[in-house]
Amino acid sequence: TLVFTSDRSGQPQLYQTSTAGNGDSRLSFNGSYNAGASIAGNSVAMVRQSGGTSRITLMNAASKQEQTISRGTQDDSPAIAPNGTMVLYATDASGRASLAVASDNGKAHQILYSQAGDVRDPAWSPLLD
Repeated sequence: TLVFTSDRSGQPQLYQTSTAGNGDSRLSFNGSYNAGASIAGNSVAMVRQSGGTSRITLMNAASKQEQTISRGTQDDSPAIAPNGTMVLYATDASGRASLAVASDNGKAHQILYSQAGDVRDPAWSPLLD
């Protein structure tokens, strides 16, 4: 399955399709702007914009249950951990572009400051055996 962003409904939303390119179906329905998907198993992390803020929302693709897990106002570039339990994302912390990590239930948060300047576009390394 591939997940992609399209504005075919008038606003950016997430859609899924088979790798053969047929059977498109809309995946996100809440909010007027959903983009930047990161996927691990049934978990889909996305950027949801609402009222001038951008936050990271985690959705279970099977049940469609959603939870906003970030706390900032300009959060983007989610990268879900390969095991689906944590989401790394870009945020604005005290006027600096930083990274943050949140648990899949949104209860644990940590800002990851860089001494070398602004950081963006996080990624997890692959699972190592």
